Amino acid sequence: ALSSRDDELPEFKSTSVHLVCSVQDENAFYYELMEGLLKISKQYIAENFKFRGIARFSKSHCVVSLAQINRNVRDPSKLAMCELSSKQAAQLNYEVDA
Repeated sequence: ALSSRDDELPEFKSTSVHLVCSVQDENAFYYELMEGLLKISKQYIAENFKFRGIARFSKSHCVVSLAQINRNVRDPSKLAMCELSSKQAAQLNYEVDA
C-alpha cells in the first residue's frame, strides 16, 4: 500500500512556487502552475542526474569552459589524429548534436 509520502517527489520537498498571472483566468492559473512545476523538475534533474558521477546538465558548469571543450573536441585536426576522415568526423559531430 502507498502512503501519502510515497508519491512525494524530492524536488518539491521544501519548495515554494510563486505565480504571477497576467489575467484573472482559472485556465491561465493552471497553465502557469504546470509551467512552474515543470521548471522545478527540470532543474532538479539537471542537478541530480549524473553520468559517471558528473551532473552533465548542471547550471553550475561554466558555459565558456564548456564551449572551449566543445570546440577543442570537434577540431578537425584533433579528429584527424583519430584517423577519421572529414566525412566521418562531420557525421560524428552530427550524431553528437542529434
